[in-house]
Order: sequence, then structure tokens, then C-alpha cells
Amino acid sequence: MLLRLARHPERRTTSARLAEDLSFTSGGLTRLMARMEEAGLITRHPHPEDRRASLLEATDKGNDLLDRALAAHVPQMTADLMEPLTVIERLILRELVTKLLTHSTRGTVATPAGP
Repeated sequence: MLLRLARHPERRTTSARLAEDLSFTSGGLTRLMARMEEAGLITRHPHPEDRRASLLEATDKGNDLLDRALAAHVPQMTADLMEPLTVIERLILRELVTKLLTHSTRGTVATPAGP
């Protein structure tokens, strides 16, 4: 959920859009949001244009957790996916992934700066 929030403009979105992104039912997302809000990971703000909706946003604690998770996960996933490939295969993969991301409506998330 934190990763999906981070992919939206200004790192926030409505619960309806987030449920769509995550393929959750509204009830399933409501339960997850309640637990995450209780844990201090997300917060809700009134939507400036739609009084029926609220905008979800990660708190500083939520953003810190996401940064730490990405810092641990991304290098391991990169190693697992890239080590078996030759240099040429890596270049081809990079071109293909770039093409997919260029046409994606979900956007990308910048990885945290390395040590």
C-alpha cells in the first residue's frame, strides 16, 4: 500500500483509486487502512474537490518504513534478477522495462539513495 501511494502525484490518492491499484475490495482496503492508520503509517485528509472522498497519504513513519523496505529489497531483487543475465541480456531487459514503464499509468518510484 505504501509503495502504491508513493507512485501517485504528490504521493497521495483516494481510497477508491488505491483499491483499484491493489485489486482490493473497498471493504478489504478499509480494514487495511484502519490497521495502517492505527500503526501511524498513513493519514487521511479531506479531498479539496470532493467532499465525499478523502486523500490517503503516508506519514513520515510510513515513508521511512517504505524507504527502509526498498533499501533492503531492491538490491536483493536486482541481484536475483540480473546476475544470471549477460551484459547484452541486461541491456535488452532494460530497454523492454523502460518501454513498459513509459506506457504505464502507474508510474515509478525512485529508490532510496544507496550508502
